[in-house]
Amino acid sequence: MALKHNRSWYTKKLVDIAKWCAKERDMNVCQWCKTEVSGCNAHGSHVLNVGTNKSMELDPENIKCLCYHCHMNKWHKDILAAAEWFKSEFPDRYDYLMEMRKVKLKIPTVYLEELYEYCRGGKSKYPQKYYEIIQRIMKETEK
Repeated sequence: MALKHNRSWYTKKLVDIAKWCAKERDMNVCQWCKTEVSGCNAHGSHVLNVGTNKSMELDPENIKCLCYHCHMNKWHKDILAAAEWFKSEFPDRYDYLMEMRKVKLKIPTVYLEELYEYCRGGKSKYPQKYYEIIQRIMKETEK
């Protein structure tokens, strides 16, 4: 059966869902300044940039909630200080991200479709299904 959409369509939709899940996990609080945020002031910001770490863009652990000010004036202004801040605030997530960036998994488009279709029943289901698919891909690549 043919896919309903192309890879970039699924990726765009799933990035939006992953960001929503990260903001929910962080209870819509800026992780840097601890201010409650909403609407356009609530940014789902990638920890590892997508340009260099494309395989990590859908991972909710690679996304944090930041307010506009902290995102633009702290996170993007001094990336080394930002990385040190993240490492000290979230050491387990930092270690996980450093390991996963080495793996460089590419999720097949058919799995992106599966993930998207599964999450149509509720965005909050995304993280569990995402990690299930990642585990499946890792097992497949071991063979």
